[in-house]
Amino acid sequence: MNESEPCCLPREGPRASLRAWTTVTAAFAAGVSAAASQNQLPPVATVVQSTLQLDPTLMGLLMSCFGLTGLLLGVPAGVVVGRSSLKKLTLVGLAALVAGNFVPLLRFTAGVITAGRVVGGVGFALVAVAAPAIVSASAPPGRRGLAMGIWSAWVPAGTILVFNLAPSLLEAFSLAGVWGFCLLLSLAALGAVWLLVPNRPAAENNPAPASSPGGESLPDESRRLNPRLLCITGIFALYASTMLSVTTWFPTFLVQVRSMPLATATFIGSLASVGAVGGCLVAGHLYDRYRSLRRICITSCVIQALLYLLIFNLTGVVVPVAQTLVGFIGSMVPTAVFAAVSHLARRRREVALGLGLTLTAQNGGLILGPSLSGLLLGTTGSWDLLAMTISLTCALTAVLWLVLPVE
Repeated sequence: MNESEPCCLPREGPRASLRAWTTVTAAFAAGVSAAASQNQLPPVATVVQSTLQLDPTLMGLLMSCFGLTGLLLGVPAGVVVGRSSLKKLTLVGLAALVAGNFVPLLRFTAGVITAGRVVGGVGFALVAVAAPAIVSASAPPGRRGLAMGIWSAWVPAGTILVFNLAPSLLEAFSLAGVWGFCLLLSLAALGAVWLLVPNRPAAENNPAPASSPGGESLPDESRRLNPRLLCITGIFALYASTMLSVTTWFPTFLVQVRSMPLATATFIGSLASVGAVGGCLVAGHLYDRYRSLRRICITSCVIQALLYLLIFNLTGVVVPVAQTLVGFIGSMVPTAVFAAVSHLARRRREVALGLGLTLTAQNGGLILGPSLSGLLLGTTGSWDLLAMTISLTCALTAVLWLVLPVE
């Protein structure tokens, strides 16, 4: 079997199909638990900020530090995943998420939370690369697009879960309830992967690099990373910084400026993830039909730039509608990027490396966006200036999608 062939499961009969979708479901559960752990802080940010007496700049850094480890480990994780057991690496990642959620329960301080989120970032990096590789390898014949479309909803699903449960958990169990819930969710996902994903190391399906009859390595073009992947992930990092700035800080805006109850603000914040679930499926269909990353991304970025400019000035029932639209339109870029990375990769190991680059871009945006937004708010105190800055940055990404070689 060569690197371009599917690797994990037998492909014949209804029993094999059922097992394939069971494996996809378990991998998706791992992704949801990772996304919930990543997004556990924004819905309770105002409480954490007041409890620990943090200014907006430090709060932004605390929310971003989860992504620092993912930023540093994204590409290494892609290399490791391309050569190792997908199941084992996913289990290691979930174990790190369990540890990262457990540590703050011992002592709730800024330093301990930071340490827990760094450990969780290690787990997130491994799960975010290994789990979609499991999904891609395990999908039934002819249904890989559907399987990857389902996987693309892992972040919205995890965000919806934690954003809507966080207020009730906070009221019933204080801040420990939010971390405890994510701990249990990670444990459940770990059990699902352990029991339902076949114990089939990816290394068994990754033979040595191609060589000539004399045994020498062949330095042809197929062995070099497609340079378009670097352009795609670079622009995606900038785009992700705008999207994650809004999703991170908008609930805080609603509480502090619109004087909304925390539960209402977090619910409205979660509507972006509700919209994103539909956006993921629509974007996957559009990419399968048109194969045009540029058209999808330019259209999405232009609409998003306008929405970012307006959403901080809207009031009343229009706010939840606009937030849902932000999620629906905004999710099309990462979904199209994910599909394009898989499409452009020439070998299975390059798929894993491409996923690692995408993770690095996402976490780069997670660090850059909320941190700089917190710094801007802490320095100027102006939400209008923040909205203008985010909107202009998103418009810049539309220009970059147009002029750089992404297709």
